[in-house]
Amino acid sequence: MPSEQDKILVAGGYGQVGRVIAHELSSQFPGQVIVAGRSRANAEALATELGHGTQASQINVYDSGMLDEILDDVCLVIMCLDQREISFVRTCLELGINYIDLSAQYDFLKKVGSLDTTAKEHGATALLSVGLAPGLSNLLAAYAKRQFDDLTHLDIFIMLGLGDVHGHAAIAWLIDNLDAEFFVHDGGVPLRVKSFHESRACHFPGISEKQTAFRFNFSDQHVIPQTLRIPSVSTWLCFDSSFVTRRISMLAKRGLGRLARLKILRVLTINLLSKFRMGSDICTVMVQAHGPINGEQTLREYNVTGHGEAKLTGFVAAEAAQLVMRGGLAKGVFHLEQLVNPGDFFHQLSTVDPRFSYDLAGYGYSGVSN
Repeated sequence: MPSEQDKILVAGGYGQVGRVIAHELSSQFPGQVIVAGRSRANAEALATELGHGTQASQINVYDSGMLDEILDDVCLVIMCLDQREISFVRTCLELGINYIDLSAQYDFLKKVGSLDTTAKEHGATALLSVGLAPGLSNLLAAYAKRQFDDLTHLDIFIMLGLGDVHGHAAIAWLIDNLDAEFFVHDGGVPLRVKSFHESRACHFPGISEKQTAFRFNFSDQHVIPQTLRIPSVSTWLCFDSSFVTRRISMLAKRGLGRLARLKILRVLTINLLSKFRMGSDICTVMVQAHGPINGEQTLREYNVTGHGEAKLTGFVAAEAAQLVMRGGLAKGVFHLEQLVNPGDFFHQLSTVDPRFSYDLAGYGYSGVSN
């Protein structure tokens, strides 16, 4: 029987990703899962649908007055909502509550990283970069790092299917970063770049034609140089339609991002794109790793593929939650690649999601230069 203080609170649990997490965990931890969000009615509806003793709660992470009661018997919080500040995270860690965050915003993740000492002092583990990218991309990078004498350069390629169902938050994040200026690590030196203004050709597994992927402001390229000590890391994005990818790049260069962020146009764009369907629901992450193996310059490619970005993100988070619930993880603030064995995690994910596949054979070329 579960104790009174081993509940799992899924904040944003009735959202597109949150409901996948709640569904997976409710059967694994009956009577321990709490679905929470701004709407108690929506939380209660999902809790009833899930069964297994799933509970419901209303939560506002910015209302400190309501948090004590909600967090009273919780040992793990899984955060599926975007936050501006880290006050809620700090509250959780000060109470010794473990914490998983699905945010893809590097500025926010960096702030959470400043709570490492707080987490250690109160015996809590905070796990960041949990999802597709960041998440599976970080694990592929960690796996690649182990195969090389010295991994000097890493390119991460993300392909998303336009036939997938993308939530409003994911679309808003895409719009906000269409023309974002940011820094990447290039030989250990910061290099200023801009989303959709540079491209790289790549060949995804199972796709006959080459794709063109464009720079995009994913947080993994900011985190991996710190956690894995890889001096050059860049992340590139494309969609399963080459035409749409090129069209977005052209519009981004002509100021689409700036226009789409205007209040009225933003709402219209998000609503339009949330209904747009074309192509498949495939999502693939591939890394190209460069460096010496046995003293010879080598390029190797590793990849993972799933179907449904939100569903796959939810599966990743649920697997991470089970690791936390088993105990034995180090205390402090970590990114997924710092605590998880990539091969074991990919294998376990493939047993949970039959449409998930991974290839760690490392096909590539020897005798190449960067």
